[in-house]
Amino acid sequence: MPLEHRSFVQYKGLSDIDQSRWIEWCNMNVGLIEHDWWMQDVTDNWDGNTSCWYFKDKETADKFGFYVKLTRNNNNG
Repeated sequence: MPLEHRSFVQYKGLSDIDQSRWIEWCNMNVGLIEHDWWMQDVTDNWDGNTSCWYFKDKETADKFGFYVKLTRNNNNG
C-alpha cells in the first residue's frame, strides 16, 4: 500500500525542535520509516517552513496530526 495520506506541519525558522518527538511517536505507533511512514521538508527558508509526513491510511495521518497539535499546545502552557 502506498504512502498516499499526508499531514503537513508548519513551523518557524529552519528547524523544528519537536520533530524528534514526532519521529519517535511514528516509530512506536506507525512502524518502519520508508515502509509505513515517511517525512520530508517541503520548504526551506529563513522565516517559516513546512514538513510533509506521509502515511498509508487517513486514520493514521489524522492521529499524527492530533498528536502534533497536542505536543505543541503542551509546550505553550
